[in-house]
Amino acid sequence: MSRTRLPNRRASTTFDFACTNLCYTCTYSCDASGKITELLGNRKSNSVADTVARDDAAIVCSLALRHGADPETIRCALYPYVPDQRSSSVV
Repeated sequence: MSRTRLPNRRASTTFDFACTNLCYTCTYSCDASGKITELLGNRKSNSVADTVARDDAAIVCSLALRHGADPETIRCALYPYVPDQRSSSVV
C-alpha cells in the first residue's frame, strides 16, 4: 500500500489531554474522507530523551496512518487496554 500524500495546507484540530498525570497537546489532520492521517504531540519537558521518544512515536504513528493503519489497531498494539484509563499518549 502506498503512502497517502497530504496537501501542503490542510485543516487540523488541536486539543489538550492528560496521560499518567502528564499534560499533552495533540494536533491531528484528516484526509477528505475524514480519516486521521497525521498526528503531532507536544509536552513541555526538560528531558531530551522524553522529547525524542514522544516525537519519534508521533512520526511512526503518522506514517502508519498514512499507510492505512487504523488508529484503534495502533492503540491496541502499543499497550493493553485498561478500562477508563488512557495508557498511551500516542493514540
